[in-house]
Amino acid sequence: MMSMSRIVIFIIASLFASIATAKTDNAVESKAFIETMMMKSLAVVNNEEYDTVYKRDQLRELVNIYFDFDLISELTLSKFSYTSKKKLGRYSSHRFNEEQQTEFSGLFQTHLTNLYLDRLNDSVRLAVDVNSASALKPKKDLQRARVKTIINNLTAIDYSVGKRSATAEKISEWKIYDVRVEGRSLVASFRKEYNTLLIKKTPEQLLALLRDKNATHQ
Repeated sequence: MMSMSRIVIFIIASLFASIATAKTDNAVESKAFIETMMMKSLAVVNNEEYDTVYKRDQLRELVNIYFDFDLISELTLSKFSYTSKKKLGRYSSHRFNEEQQTEFSGLFQTHLTNLYLDRLNDSVRLAVDVNSASALKPKKDLQRARVKTIINNLTAIDYSVGKRSATAEKISEWKIYDVRVEGRSLVASFRKEYNTLLIKKTPEQLLALLRDKNATHQ
């Protein structure tokens, strides 16, 4: 009969083995996810038969599929988010309500997509190397990983990806929730800008600003 100490050691070893397997799976899955996105994106960007308008339309669809804009919006608004439990003190009236945050997510999605697509240059062919992927510590119900890529052997772009716990209504799948260009986080940059703005302005004023930006871009 196995002794109690050996049973404990066996259980601990099994636990660490399962954790290691989960981390490996997350790294492999997230890397494959980014590789697929890049393959589809480059097939559009590098196709000389497509004009810029068609490329933008096709890439916009891919961005909407691969990015989690609800989570991006939540992380960007931070303490001003509808879901945040942090106390705002005299700025408590500046917290988004559920309806405002839903609108913000849609407007911010359009704004970020426009910024991303404006960088397109028909004269440059793009190549992407997906270098590595590593699992990050899970946060709440989110499995996390980071995938490192480099564009044209020059610009490092890393993707933070997450997979929420599956529910009866929704299958779990990987989505991008942050992008780091040369180490600079997109979410952190906008969080700093919008949190500073929300100390002086209301959610409705920020929404109006985004509406104007998107309308002007149109």
